[in-house]
Amino acid sequence: MIARVFRRFFPFVFAASTSLALTAGEISKQVEEKILAAAPAKATVAPAKPRKILIFTQAAGFVHSSIPLAARAIQLMGQKTGAYEATITDDPADIDAEKLKRYDALVQDQGTGDMFIPKEHLALRRQIGDINNKLNDKKKPPTEADAAALKAKLEELKKQQAALPDPKAAEEKSKQTLLDFVQKDGKGLVGVHAATDCYYNWKEYGEMIGGYFTGHPYYPIVVKIDDPEHPINAAFEKKGFAITDEMYVFGPRNPQPYSREKQRVLLSIDVPASKAKDAKFDEKAGKREDHDYAISWVKTSGQGRVFYCSFGHQDHIWTNPAILRHYLDGIQWAIGDLKADATPVPLKKQ
Repeated sequence: MIARVFRRFFPFVFAASTSLALTAGEISKQVEEKILAAAPAKATVAPAKPRKILIFTQAAGFVHSSIPLAARAIQLMGQKTGAYEATITDDPADIDAEKLKRYDALVQDQGTGDMFIPKEHLALRRQIGDINNKLNDKKKPPTEADAAALKAKLEELKKQQAALPDPKAAEEKSKQTLLDFVQKDGKGLVGVHAATDCYYNWKEYGEMIGGYFTGHPYYPIVVKIDDPEHPINAAFEKKGFAITDEMYVFGPRNPQPYSREKQRVLLSIDVPASKAKDAKFDEKAGKREDHDYAISWVKTSGQGRVFYCSFGHQDHIWTNPAILRHYLDGIQWAIGDLKADATPVPLKKQ
């Protein structure tokens, strides 16, 4: 937990030396075969027209190793079922009003931190962070000669950074484009796992996605089916289940947009059952007085539709048939093909 909090406030200390181990195009054929075997045989509903989604993968904070796997799994599900065609990008320049016209939904695949920072700025920030880490390494401090070379390189990178256009304008443009895409154009937004671990200073995003991460309890956990009749929950056949994954919780913070008054919760953590299954389960990661720890939900935002699910940290999730179908149905709902109710259902008072 301490490391996670540290990453929250000093993301580039961690991100500087972190890169994706794989890109979606480098997922092994063996893994792809497992994904395809686990994916639904067909779409739950036939698309009303050819659908396209954009999967966005740039992470400016903590970089989850499952990002490329999630992207490829979602892409392959579309290919297998015919529900949609998916394009994968890590470039904020693609979050452009004209380019987004061709898409029905955007999948925010664990884009942590200020995810719309232009790529060239983010690359330099990471290099600068990496050098600062080396210069301040107490366990293995650089030699005097190495420190001098690192400082020279640092000055060079800072000059390159200063020569680039101000990144704020491009970032703000991408942010407004996403809001307009969902709220004005009536398109879909799908949030995967760490899609709630970003832009804590952008209130409109928090309200749109439906919550801000505060931590994750120890796993395994037991899942409660909050809305057994909901079409997006069909994969679970009205039965709760135990699973091992890093589930997010949305505890007190300022602001904390999560509320059952604003969204329809589909799945949540069954706290008593989870504690019975594993004594390590601890709510301190983001304790709520109402003990309400949602896993997935749907909501409307302006004219658009938002589906969020915190499953996806661990690789095995992306070959789990029920969870793949849950994601597929959530995507089809966000696109507008699967009809389902998003009316919020407030938590019953105890």
